[in-house]
Amino acid sequence: MLVSVSPVRGPAAATVSGVEVRGFLDQTVERLDAAQQRAITAIRNFGDTGWTNTSLTVECYDQLVTHGHFVDYCSELQFSAQLVAGHLADSYTVFGARLKVIREMDMPSFGDFVTDDAGRIEGYREMAFADGIDRLIWTYQYLRTQITEVRSVELERIGVHEFDGEISVQDILEFLPDHVDDHVEQLRSLTVAS
Repeated sequence: MLVSVSPVRGPAAATVSGVEVRGFLDQTVERLDAAQQRAITAIRNFGDTGWTNTSLTVECYDQLVTHGHFVDYCSELQFSAQLVAGHLADSYTVFGARLKVIREMDMPSFGDFVTDDAGRIEGYREMAFADGIDRLIWTYQYLRTQITEVRSVELERIGVHEFDGEISVQDILEFLPDHVDDHVEQLRSLTVAS
């Protein structure tokens, strides 16, 4: 599912000049680059044998379930490090494709990204550790390319999500760094089962 994102408020909402928009886009890429690096580091720390056998303690779950997008997507808190890696890679692909389609089409519509779909989860479970890291890297590069190609006049372009309604390029860009950071916090809270 796509997390509902609120309209832009504050300084970003008043962006008029191309310089300010470029600053917003550059800052988004910088934040995402940093979050992506933290995610990869956290996943690598589990190693090949530990990444499938991780879970949150009850205390960590209770803290995270009230945090960020997990408020609406608490099923993602059941993910092991392996499933988080698969989910992030899919997220990069889905949101990269949405950015591309919104920028290229007039009011495109797109379906829901069901994050806990059984088939999707099974695919994540079949992913080897090295393949998971590689997939996370190349799907992120795809997303990053889509972001760096956004022009200032495209920030307010709209797509229509089947449940959430209208979503702009700027809405997606504002959501993405926090989404990855939420999962980094989740990864850092996971423990390897004994």
